[in-house]
Amino acid sequence: MQSNTEAFYQEQLKRVTNEFEDFVYIVSHDLKAPIRAINNLSVWIEEDLGDNIPEDVKDNLRLLRDRTERMEKMMNAILQLSRVGRYDLDIKPVDLGQILDEIKAANTAEHVSIHIHQDAHNQLFNTYFKKFKTVIEELVKNAVIHNDKEAVEITITLHYPENNLAEILVSDNGSGISAQALDKVFDIFYTGKSKDRHNTVGAGLAISKKIIDFIGGSITLESSENSGTKFLIKWPASTN
Repeated sequence: MQSNTEAFYQEQLKRVTNEFEDFVYIVSHDLKAPIRAINNLSVWIEEDLGDNIPEDVKDNLRLLRDRTERMEKMMNAILQLSRVGRYDLDIKPVDLGQILDEIKAANTAEHVSIHIHQDAHNQLFNTYFKKFKTVIEELVKNAVIHNDKEAVEITITLHYPENNLAEILVSDNGSGISAQALDKVFDIFYTGKSKDRHNTVGAGLAISKKIIDFIGGSITLESSENSGTKFLIKWPASTN
């Protein structure tokens, strides 16, 4: 039986957590306006300077816009993280195969091949549909962005064990992750390599892990340099 003291501290923790999430949301939301203003100003400056603008000035203005766009993406990522427990809470039947077929169809790059294997066709389960799709999309996107091979191979395998957990294994043939970086890949804004090179802010895996923690599942990874990466998700097959 829960004591009054335990109930009090749990209530205090819940209140502080909600206050922190509200703070993150407000700060992130309010910062987006000045970031967009800076971006717009750089465009207006370039227009005012006309056709005779020096090439180095053009490059600097272009770099300024790139940085402001990255800042806005980072703000959007923080907003998404802060709202994991509040948004996309509609529960409905999910067809794993159908979702993965849609993701496969959306990735039309000729050098990317996505292979899907499942041991049960047309099997449905109830869960947070949008959250589930977001996680799978982010893992596929991560596998594409951080793959330096001429032919990108991604394999998604689905299993329905008897313990009521759907297992989703996402593996790729990329360059893998070094041992030193394995404990950092789920940190917000960690990329391992230059953000300029991959045009990413490093938020997808952090958002995915927070979603999976929220629904009571788990995500683990197996990787080493030059051997590809495997992400194993265990997702509760029913959410009441």
